[in-house]
Amino acid sequence: MNESHRAKLGYLYNWAAAVGVADGLKQTENFTEPRQGICPNGWHIPTLAEWNTLIDFIEKSDGKGIASAGKYLKTTSGWNENGNGSDSYGFAVLPGGFSYATSIYQVGFLSHFWTATVGGSSKEKAFERTFAYDSDQCGSDPYDKNIGQSVRCVKN
Repeated sequence: MNESHRAKLGYLYNWAAAVGVADGLKQTENFTEPRQGICPNGWHIPTLAEWNTLIDFIEKSDGKGIASAGKYLKTTSGWNENGNGSDSYGFAVLPGGFSYATSIYQVGFLSHFWTATVGGSSKEKAFERTFAYDSDQCGSDPYDKNIGQSVRCVKN
């Protein structure tokens, strides 16, 4: 990752680094309390449930939901092929892509954010939230813990 990418779009972390465990593959249970991980004191890595609370808020406050939450959370510029959002809530999701090994992929097209929630039936995965240039959705899937993704911290 080069310095211009970091300055504009932030760092990308594997899941173990994001949640602050030595070996992410050994962590197979969901965290039962806020997990500080790389977040500053007084902040934590959000769980999938906390992300769902944000999506539910958007749906209830404006009749917008998971099918359109991405549009309202993405920045108004920076996304390829006019895939920008309205940033209605000041959340400012930037298209930082993801990393694997030493390469960065899909900058301008995708943004992935780790949750503190272990994912699916595989110990190699954890849940993330995904935003894409060609969708208004805010997706969620279990993803390989070794992939480098963005992180948003939540105040305790």
